[in-house]
Amino acid sequence: MPFNDDNRYSIDDTHDVQESVVRSLPRGLVMRRGNAADERGTFDVMRRAMGFDMNWDNHIGMRNHLRESPHCSFWLAEETPRFARHRAVGYVRSIVRDSVWSLTEFFVHPDFQGRGVGASLLEQALAEGVRAGADTRLVLASLNGGADSLYIRILGCLPRVPMLLVAGSPITLHLPLGQEDTVIDVGQTLGIQTPNNLYAEPLILCPTLEAILNEMDREAIGFARPTEHRYWQTQIEKGTCIGRLYRRGSDTGEIVGYAYAGTQQQGPLYAKNPSDQPRIFKHITHLLRQQLKGSPLTLHSPALDYYAAVAGTNETLLPWLTRCGWRITFHYLAMSSRPLGQLDRYVGHNPLYIL
Repeated sequence: MPFNDDNRYSIDDTHDVQESVVRSLPRGLVMRRGNAADERGTFDVMRRAMGFDMNWDNHIGMRNHLRESPHCSFWLAEETPRFARHRAVGYVRSIVRDSVWSLTEFFVHPDFQGRGVGASLLEQALAEGVRAGADTRLVLASLNGGADSLYIRILGCLPRVPMLLVAGSPITLHLPLGQEDTVIDVGQTLGIQTPNNLYAEPLILCPTLEAILNEMDREAIGFARPTEHRYWQTQIEKGTCIGRLYRRGSDTGEIVGYAYAGTQQQGPLYAKNPSDQPRIFKHITHLLRQQLKGSPLTLHSPALDYYAAVAGTNETLLPWLTRCGWRITFHYLAMSSRPLGQLDRYVGHNPLYIL
């Protein structure tokens, strides 16, 4: 990529910024495409805007994946003083999956909020999403009145479902009476086999399974995302994540759910029957706990939390987790330009970049 004399921008970085966006930026700011070198700076903007600290190691994998994935739009608003270092003061990242434009990150430094920076970033990212074929918009919104107003006004998104980030220890998870030991890992013989048993097997992608996962995701969240399943498969192969498929009644029965858990992520998880969610959730979290025993990242200590991104409409998992002593740590909203999916059957991805 050709750089100009200050070694910061290339012609390609800025030539396709919309003219209306350029006019609306405050004096002293420019907009350009983000790249790998911008991840730490934009992460700092996110931390300052959110108002609490976050672990960089838990975020960098998904950030890199999103930036490098198809139909990703990544833009920075940058302060450009003549005799000082340039710095990011706001940024936006979005992706398009299955004609759904999803806003994965959108943050403006507190010192620059209320000055039109956010609206300019949103308009730029949305324009690229439309060019990529998006006809629906999705936002995971952090209950910020100013930002939520932009989502309604610029994106046409309305609040659809309250979302909760719930935290606790896998050790405290106790299944309802009658459901104990009814998830059987293939190759093992645990418990009494009944038609209601769930059989778990390693999740190994192939074209047939990918098509099944696409349909499950369309049912759960309203769109398919094979790009993300391939990313999670690479994490499984690296040993930083585990994945399981769940079948009903036998190891050759119908696939009725899937789940992921890793050292740098929790979820997603889907259960065709919402009543299966506690069993699947306990099974995948305890598999991860067993895998990490003895490592610095182990989950066998009650002091180290596991997180679950759960819809407020989930009448099965949310009451169960709270009865197990888990606590609500963060509230946010799923906003969209049309109703999407059936989130009562689903546990989202954490960190909260994607649904």
